[in-house]
Amino acid sequence: MREQLIDFDFLREISGNDPEYMYEVIQIFLDSTPAGIKKLAKMMESPNSWDEISKQAHSLKSSVSVIKIRGVYEQLAELEGLTRQKMELGEDEKKRVEKLIAGITTVFSEAEPVLADEMNKHKPIGE
Repeated sequence: MREQLIDFDFLREISGNDPEYMYEVIQIFLDSTPAGIKKLAKMMESPNSWDEISKQAHSLKSSVSVIKIRGVYEQLAELEGLTRQKMELGEDEKKRVEKLIAGITTVFSEAEPVLADEMNKHKPIGE
């Protein structure tokens, strides 16, 4: 059986199933995470930006620890570990970093409309 794309269980738990809280958390996530993921991809264009990539991956990990998108936390953790405090990467490591960023980007693009739908289900009346 394939793992679901997004697991909202932890968000439901910490929110006490409060729809307004869930709406706000998802909205904040959607307001910040896409730009963070695009920033990761852009950083690949800069030579030797490995430590910056590590820091960006670490930052994104905290968001996806609340809204769990299939495999993204694990990919970010691997990305962070591969690039942490590195000045230079070997060719195999660079290819792995590129593959991780591409995977994160792809899965997030699948998750984004699902997150928007979920957010709208919890939208407070009058907004």
